[in-house]
Amino acid sequence: MKEQIKSIIKDIESVCADDTIKNFYIGKTDDVNDRECEHLNNGYTNFSVIATGASDIINYTETALISYFRTSRLKSKLVNINNGGGGNAEADTLYIVFVRCNVEDISEVDGSLMPSGYPINIK
Repeated sequence: MKEQIKSIIKDIESVCADDTIKNFYIGKTDDVNDRECEHLNNGYTNFSVIATGASDIINYTETALISYFRTSRLKSKLVNINNGGGGNAEADTLYIVFVRCNVEDISEVDGSLMPSGYPINIK
């Protein structure tokens, strides 16, 4: 699991290296469609499912990712206020949403920004 978390971190850092990424939020849910609609209605532009797995593993991974990014060079782009681990205890899906601005093609403001191979089944 720790290697999977390191890989997720590396991929998020890669996505956020693009100057069009203004901020991002990491969360978990057991209803992906509902959460995606909620975030898109709140101004986020790109929703990506990162991982699926047992709720305790998703909770651990959410906390690990948020804790990492709160002290990383990307901390100014991280929107999460809490360190994770709260919310839906039954959540089996981990996601990330981005606000993307100043894109050249409007089609870039939709869909997943994570590399192919996502979501992963985290164990």
